[in-house]
Amino acid sequence: MIIILQGTLRDLGFLPGMLDEDNPKLAREQLDAGYSHGGGWHPDMGVENWSVVKGFTLYSNRYHESYRARAVIYLPLTGEMVIVAEHDFVGIISPGRDIEVARMN
Repeated sequence: MIIILQGTLRDLGFLPGMLDEDNPKLAREQLDAGYSHGGGWHPDMGVENWSVVKGFTLYSNRYHESYRARAVIYLPLTGEMVIVAEHDFVGIISPGRDIEVARMN
C-alpha cells in the first residue's frame, strides 16, 4: 500500500518497481538491488542524528542549522516504513525504530 501525503504517484519515479511487499527481503536490500545503476543503497553514514518528527518529516542536525525534509509518500513494507521525502531523501524505519536515510536521485 502506498500512502501519498503530497504530490502524485509519478513523484516516486522508478521506486515502486524497486519495492515488492511480497518479497521477504528488507527494504534496504530491495533498494540496493533495484538502484544498482545509481550505486545501490548507501545510507548517509555521516549523519548520526536522523529522526522522524511529526508528519513523517526526516530531521537531522547535520548542518549548522537543523535540516528537515518533509515526507511526500510513505510505504509500509515488510515490517518497515519507507519514507520518500523532499530533496530525493529516502528513509527506512526498522521495527526497532532505527532509521537509515539515503539520497536517491
